[in-house]
Amino acid sequence: MRKAVCILWGCAALTFGCIDPLAAGRGPDRSGVKLLQPGMSLGHVEQLIGPHQIEKVKRFPGKVEACRTYIYDEKHLQVRFAHAFFLNNKLVSATDGHSTTCSL
Repeated sequence: MRKAVCILWGCAALTFGCIDPLAAGRGPDRSGVKLLQPGMSLGHVEQLIGPHQIEKVKRFPGKVEACRTYIYDEKHLQVRFAHAFFLNNKLVSATDGHSTTCSL
């Protein structure tokens, strides 16, 4: 079972282009990603950092991949985005400091 979980996390990390599936928690305090932990539901994430503004979803048999973008900084016409990657509606990773919305 443990090996299957490790393989699942590894595949999710590769699928989303993340080096570290435990990347949730990187970034400045104002984005809120430091509050997030892998495995959180979408509802829990949005309780902590608010609703997402943009969502990109890919559906496959038995799995749903989603990248949700959250706006957190809008100073001097430079918007900053946080990206949250989900697999089957569970958080895999979250990063911030992006100048564009996320993509799958």
